[in-house]
Amino acid sequence: MPRAMAQGGVFPAWFGKEGMRGTPVRAHLVSGVLVTLVALSNYARGMGELFTFIASVSLAAGMLAYLASALAAIRLLPDDLPLKIASLIAAVFVLWMVYGLGLEADLWGLALLVAGLPVYLWVCHSRAAPAS
Repeated sequence: MPRAMAQGGVFPAWFGKEGMRGTPVRAHLVSGVLVTLVALSNYARGMGELFTFIASVSLAAGMLAYLASALAAIRLLPDDLPLKIASLIAAVFVLWMVYGLGLEADLWGLALLVAGLPVYLWVCHSRAAPAS
């Protein structure tokens, strides 16, 4: 996914660099290092519990996009009542899911999102800066 995001201008182009066979090597290396750091920071957990924890953190971080989409649909298409109802149900489901994931996973997911903000702002600033 970082390669596609780099090609779309959301991630730095550095992540989009591919190896000889089209593999986004840099993106895989960075992802591997980050997952390893999370695993090492939680080494006291058993492997099954660690897998559950990483899956929960991943879900918590991803739920923000679903919540934003549901709320945006409610806001942007106010005249479409069936869509509005479905979006409201989706938003409530996402909030319920976030609650069910637990505070620890939610805080780690939030930390991941916050950690990505400087990268996103840097990319936006780089695109806005005139080429010299």
